[in-house]
Amino acid sequence: MRGKSFWIGVILVIAFSLATCLLQTVGRSYSAKADKYRAAAEKGDAKAQARLGYCYAMGSGVPQDWAEAAKWYRKAAEQGHAKAQYNLGIRYANGEGVAQDVDEAVIWYRKAAEQGLAPAQFDLAVCYNFGVGVAQDKAEAGKWLRKAADQGYGEAQEALQRSENTTPGKLGTGTGYSPSAH
Repeated sequence: MRGKSFWIGVILVIAFSLATCLLQTVGRSYSAKADKYRAAAEKGDAKAQARLGYCYAMGSGVPQDWAEAAKWYRKAAEQGHAKAQYNLGIRYANGEGVAQDVDEAVIWYRKAAEQGLAPAQFDLAVCYNFGVGVAQDKAEAGKWLRKAADQGYGEAQEALQRSENTTPGKLGTGTGYSPSAH
């Protein structure tokens, strides 16, 4: 008869084996998705290019690689894909896979914001509020913040609530909104 520690060991080996199989299966499914996106992306499909950029940004099914993420985001962004434009803007803002360039980040934020993408509208508002990559313009910041808030974008709604005691059109001049909140 085998002891308790033997059976605990057997259970641990089985659990480890099952976990390994599960992780390999999940990894293969992510890899298969990345392969599918790559095939379509290489044919010029903007949505697939944006998704492949995301795969590289997150290391999902491919090794994490900011330069590859930026490359695929750019291809989709140049075709007018709003989320890719926004994500490319983030890469420029953070210097991930490209040289950090806040002016270039603002260009891509604006393109996405003009298409109605709320996170891009919010980030563009932040840029205007603090004069990052653009001349500081509180009225323009308020305009973009309101557009994002009107779409239900939580961060924008919270920023507007925090700045209630500021002068209209003068976002960020009162006690509310600060860059640390973003």
